[in-house]
Amino acid sequence: MSVESYASPEPEIDQDESLAILGDRVPTSIAFYTFIAFSVAAISAYLSSAAIFSWGFCSALGVFIAVIVGGGVAYVTEYLLKRYWVSNRYVHLTPKRLSFVFGNREERFIDPTERVHVLAWYFEVKRNSRVPKGWYVLALCFEQDDIYLPIYALLSPEAFQDVDTSFFKALIGSRRDYKADENVRLAAEQKRLLTAETARNIDGVEATYEDVEKMLAYLQEHFPEWMPRLT
Repeated sequence: MSVESYASPEPEIDQDESLAILGDRVPTSIAFYTFIAFSVAAISAYLSSAAIFSWGFCSALGVFIAVIVGGGVAYVTEYLLKRYWVSNRYVHLTPKRLSFVFGNREERFIDPTERVHVLAWYFEVKRNSRVPKGWYVLALCFEQDDIYLPIYALLSPEAFQDVDTSFFKALIGSRRDYKADENVRLAAEQKRLLTAETARNIDGVEATYEDVEKMLAYLQEHFPEWMPRLT
């Protein structure tokens, strides 16, 4: 499936100096409903062709027709959902609150007037999933009292080449790779990043890279006491 985004409102800083970032512009649930559409269409096409043409239930031609019909229905379903399904999940930043908002309900928040731990990392996608193999995940996570607010962007290899990654750490390996004591500092750093990556996988908010840049600029302007500076 493609990873293109559909049209959506541009984030902006309003009069009370807050910043609203629209998240999950292509909701992950679209993939689920697209798969359901493919499955229903393919099974229906297979059973119908088997019944109409009396091919039986082991026909290679019937399977071919089912795949073609299912793929067509899935393509149309994905296109329509991306076009008309508008996300209502936001990252809302104010001088007194950083929060994830779903609809009109605040999912969770942290207090930016207190100390916030900032983690920033990136890695290359090693297998085809939501995005093709070779794309990059660029992620940020803000943690306070075991509350995690992970935000990330998906970048093609071409787009990633133009990104200044000096602010971000490369996420390499997995937890089992950092049990040795030969580099304690690296192991500790990577384990923190892996914990944040787990939080991103569970409930991270996807944004565009342009929105990530706006968020970094906002945080560096309003919270220089804990927000690292871009180098």
